[in-house]
Amino acid sequence: MDCLVNNAGLVTYEYMRMATKAAMRDLFEVNVFAAIEAMQYASSLMQKRGAGSIINIASIVAVKGVAGQMAYAASKGAIISATLSAAKELASSGIRVNAVAPGMIETERLKNEMGRFPNMSDSIALGRLGTPEEIAGTCLFLASGMSSYITGQVICADGGLVI
Repeated sequence: MDCLVNNAGLVTYEYMRMATKAAMRDLFEVNVFAAIEAMQYASSLMQKRGAGSIINIASIVAVKGVAGQMAYAASKGAIISATLSAAKELASSGIRVNAVAPGMIETERLKNEMGRFPNMSDSIALGRLGTPEEIAGTCLFLASGMSSYITGQVICADGGLVI
């Protein structure tokens, strides 16, 4: 089965009053417009085969909101909305569309930014940051036949950050 994982993205950290129109355009160009274009292209190929799985990487920030990331949260919120609409539009073609909303994942980028998030692990129910492999596993599940009856869902892979 064909699968698309939209994982490219920019992250910014600025308070609402500091977000410039140029920076927001760049953010939306990568996080939203490129993802939608990839879905358009991939879904046309998948429709010819009558099956496929599209997985969009969103963010827990789009679900929860975070001070100092309004523009980033808005871009990932747009990905969630696009996921839901595409799921409804493509279901009749056998194409499933879902999103994964990672929480705090232990990446090099996050390690460099941990000063912004002191004691973040204290806010996570499981008491630790997630790993890239755990997000990949969630995507693998959504790409596989084990999720053949799942579409239009946002899976929050956040270790319990939002509870």
